[in-house]
Amino acid sequence: MTGARFVLAISGAEIAKLFRHLGFWVVLLLFFVGEVLVFWQAHVEAARHGAAAGLFGAPAGWLIPLRYAGKVTLSVSSGVVVFFTASELSWGTAALLVSNGLPRAWFVLGKLVLATLIAVVFSLVNVLAIAPFVYRESGIAILAWSNLPVSTTVVFVLAAIGYNMLALLTAVLVPSAAGALAAWISYVWLVEPLVADYLSAAIRDIWLPLGSLNELWTTPASGGSSAVLWATTSCVAGLYVALAVVIAFIAVARRDL
Repeated sequence: MTGARFVLAISGAEIAKLFRHLGFWVVLLLFFVGEVLVFWQAHVEAARHGAAAGLFGAPAGWLIPLRYAGKVTLSVSSGVVVFFTASELSWGTAALLVSNGLPRAWFVLGKLVLATLIAVVFSLVNVLAIAPFVYRESGIAILAWSNLPVSTTVVFVLAAIGYNMLALLTAVLVPSAAGALAAWISYVWLVEPLVADYLSAAIRDIWLPLGSLNELWTTPASGGSSAVLWATTSCVAGLYVALAVVIAFIAVARRDL
């Protein structure tokens, strides 16, 4: 089998495996329903304060889920990547595949395809969940896809892919599936936010891994920052993702399966 056909075969296998997994559809459905409910409630609260208030004119308590919708999407998407990858490594599936002749590099390649697919799926589902509410309101200045629906949604997908690549690295470095998931969630919601509190905005938004990825999609949404700053942030984010992919290949090659 040629290299190109092998890549297609690996990609097809990963896609089929994902779409056959009941747990994936359950998580995706719960994620979609949860986002719809949150944005519907925000819409209702905004309506109570008059049409002029707009969706983002809701009370401060309702602005929190709006502003964190993107981060929740990125977290859930990357968490799914961690679970799928780490479970195959810790439960012996990867060892079985390798013993049957699958090169370790191809295993990682398949997970890269999986991570990309999951990022695209969750990003699009997120847009579908909130778009009906966003476009009915007048105050649409926060979410990326509200200002430039096509181009900034693409940027959000790229940020989601970046998140998932970093999550993939976590999955191959931590021995157990539960440990990898706990480590990734802790880093996303505790470690980096705590570190960011002690740094200036210029440093945390550019030089922290997730901070650079968040800036990648939030800057076009808010209309802030210069094009030069956004380009710098994009380069830093790309560097982190590239390093994560390289280290993942090395880690799997040296890991005792």
